[in-house]
This record gives sequence, C-alpha cells and structure tokens, in this order.
Amino acid sequence: MGIYERIKEVCEEKGFSINRLEKELSFPRSSVSKYNTSSPSIDKVQKIAEHLGVSVDYLMSKEIKTEETPYYINDDAREIAEELAQNPNLHILFDTARGVSAEDLQFVIDMVKRLKQDSE
Repeated sequence: MGIYERIKEVCEEKGFSINRLEKELSFPRSSVSKYNTSSPSIDKVQKIAEHLGVSVDYLMSKEIKTEETPYYINDDAREIAEELAQNPNLHILFDTARGVSAEDLQFVIDMVKRLKQDSE
C-alpha cells in the first residue's frame, strides 16, 4: 500500500475526504492524489500525519494494518479522536493547544475544570 492509499484509508476512517484534508491543510486541490505517482516532501507528510493523528511512519509504511495492531490505544482514545475530528470547536481547541506554552495550557485546563464543576 502506497502513501496515497494510506492517507485515503485514514481519511475514510475519520469520515472525511481527501478534498477536505487538502482544504484544511491549505494544500492545492488534487495535490494529495499526485502522491499516487510521486513522493511528497517530508514536510507535507508531517503536516498530514499530524492532522490525521497518525505517525509519519504509519503513513510511509507499506504494511497493512491488522487487527493485532489497533489504530487507537483503546476505545476511549478512539471516541475522543472521533469527537475531535467531527466537532469543529474541539478541533480548533486541539490545534491551538499545540502552539501554547505549558503554563498557558495548564491555565486553560484549570479554567475548564472550574467551569465543569460550576455546571454540575
């Protein structure tokens, strides 16, 4: 299985198209489909892997995923990943969290915990 097929497979598992992936990553339309015949730069592969929540090694691997190697660590991780992928607000929070300091992130986590306590 080549990189294009692997990207397409992961996109399908997450419930969206290659076109949506290209749009969300600000890649030119149909650029990912060209990976069927040419190799993308490592920068592009890293962006795609990060966006899809998989490793670069997984995208580059020619091995087929088996039931013995689960995609997610457990069902909770799978459910969280699906919710992040499907809810634009959660996706924005996830993307933003990558670019903030540990202190700022902890502040936001503490604030969300307090909001949750207040709503219970």
